[in-house]
Amino acid sequence: MPRLGVLSKFYVNSGTETTPIWEELPVISDCNVGGDWDEGEASARLSRAKASEPTMMGVEVTGKVRVKGSEAYLAYQLMREAWYKDKILSVLVLNGAFNEEGAEGFRFQAKVFGWSEDQSLGVVLYKDFSVKPCIPDFPVNAPKVAKVSLGVLTYSAFGLGA
Repeated sequence: MPRLGVLSKFYVNSGTETTPIWEELPVISDCNVGGDWDEGEASARLSRAKASEPTMMGVEVTGKVRVKGSEAYLAYQLMREAWYKDKILSVLVLNGAFNEEGAEGFRFQAKVFGWSEDQSLGVVLYKDFSVKPCIPDFPVNAPKVAKVSLGVLTYSAFGLGA
């Protein structure tokens, strides 16, 4: 079966970093997971062709959360609280379930940078959100690449593969 956006998952941790409890937020629409490398100039006299190398990765997750029914989900409540109180939010975003073989994505401590709502006439209300990695509470909680391998959710540092 192909990987489909509708089967992707966005989770918020309601437990601790060492013992996470992943709460799914299924009322998301138009989720976009960005992970773009910044480019560092790496040219040398070796060749007249310019060379570049990836340096830092900009990670951002954006999407829309349907307002109606969202209060029933703890993940939504945690996101709303993180927005209003400028709190750290621990998230996991994958292109499948956290126990689905081969699913991959990111795990990171985040801040909610966007939490807006278009209230125009004739629209269904959604919260447009943006979450990005923030300074982690402890260095061990720095952002990670996440992948389900042999049925286990595993993590690796950026630039070291998944």
